[in-house]
Amino acid sequence: MMFTTLLHVLVVCSLSFYTGPTVEGAHIPVEMGQTATLPCTGVTNPFREWQRLGDDGTPTQLITLYKSGSTTDLQEKSGLDTFNLRGRFTATADDDFIATITNTRESDDGMYQCDSSSGGSIVHELLTYNVPVISGVSPSDTVVQAVGSSITLRCDVTSKPAANVTWSQNGTLRIETGSSLILSDIDYDDSGNYVCTASNGYGTAAERTIQVTVQRKETGTGGLGTGAIVGIVFGVLAFVLITVGLLVYFLVIKKPTCTK
Repeated sequence: MMFTTLLHVLVVCSLSFYTGPTVEGAHIPVEMGQTATLPCTGVTNPFREWQRLGDDGTPTQLITLYKSGSTTDLQEKSGLDTFNLRGRFTATADDDFIATITNTRESDDGMYQCDSSSGGSIVHELLTYNVPVISGVSPSDTVVQAVGSSITLRCDVTSKPAANVTWSQNGTLRIETGSSLILSDIDYDDSGNYVCTASNGYGTAAERTIQVTVQRKETGTGGLGTGAIVGIVFGVLAFVLITVGLLVYFLVIKKPTCTK
């Protein structure tokens, strides 16, 4: 055991005197909550390690592997706690040394390096994503608006990375983009189905439809309230009924008498 440990230390120390080539690996997208797989392709050496690179390129050890003959020593490092990867980041203790990250989250985004110094290294970029979801629209799914007025249509989109939102009217793509569409001084030609489409390059694009109907302006009632309008209607009806009643009385019931 003491000899194995000493050999391990000697191998690690000897690697620090030579740095092998670094190979650019893959851009690895993974849906948030799913499992990411990071291959250690082409990196050969008895001692290898998985690292998380900081924004400045500084490596932090996650897992190390020393494998020589029947000797296998796989160790988890404190970097797993630094990046909240403990229990989720694992690696196989074999020649492939494949790493996996389970239950991925946004904080897992970044650069991961499988390094062996003298045996070269490979760097992967991990990006977690969520497919776009349109949680709601405003003012509503169905909108009725008067000619000459303005209206703002909006789709509420959640997406990672940020989604590209486009609009179409009755199947024709509009030049406006973004989660809001402003329609000013609208006319009858602005009626129709407006579809907002959100896409971020991952999964299926999300769509929602808002139906807009443009109608003529109300002529107004001179500022009269509902009660006043009802009163006028009843007054007119009463006048008509009284007039008809008087005509019936004088022309039918009370006939004029003739004298000889």
